[in-house]
Amino acid sequence: SEIDFTVISIIADLSDVALKQWFEVVNGERELIEDWIGLDPVVTEFEGIFEVVLINNDGCEIGSAQIEIRQSTIGPPELEALYEICAPEGIVVEIDPGEYDNYEWVLDGEVVAVSPTFSPTIPGEYELIVSDDLGCEFIARFVVEEDCELKIRFPNAIIPNDSERNFVVYTNDFVDELEVFIYNRWGELIFYCESNGVNGEIPLCAWGGLVNGKTVPIGTYPVVVKYGSTAQNISKILKRTILVIE
Repeated sequence: SEIDFTVISIIADLSDVALKQWFEVVNGERELIEDWIGLDPVVTEFEGIFEVVLINNDGCEIGSAQIEIRQSTIGPPELEALYEICAPEGIVVEIDPGEYDNYEWVLDGEVVAVSPTFSPTIPGEYELIVSDDLGCEFIARFVVEEDCELKIRFPNAIIPNDSERNFVVYTNDFVDELEVFIYNRWGELIFYCESNGVNGEIPLCAWGGLVNGKTVPIGTYPVVVKYGSTAQNISKILKRTILVIE
């Protein structure tokens, strides 16, 4: 197991020093540490107030100093290596590394926040420096990436009158505007669907291969899908074909 310790050194002119005495100060009273007599430096595994006394050849005290040793209890913060955000869509994360005395969130060498938690809105490579009031610190690094891509998917083939094989559109949550146009081989519009306030978990614009209650002939049908995000002010058009099979 690991042993926590610290080293205490004397910084002074020791040319006239004949004896070094170390004391632990308890309730204002000095208690001589006999095992440390004459040592410099000394190693302690314990907290406390320690005092060194320097004595010359005449037995006179020519200097003394105290130091307080306190043990830090902080550990490294636990962060993910990667966080994904989409600030225009309001998709952000609140990073909570735990309780420390001091925080510095750093991007490109500049401190961008000193708060206990942080919600990045800019992609980049970040550092978090946490420390306690004793001066012990840890540094953690993480990456923030922005992914605002609008995503849609739909089948490239359908079977008429088969509810498990219908044409249907799925989107991610960033898409909130959707229009679907399906044409026959002569360019006539045979199916149209519009959906606003899209929810990415719900299938949209289902078509079972029927026109006026009749099954369309087997073959290839052009599909145009218009979709967009009002938050990002983006509109896109996707042109594909679907195959109607038996």
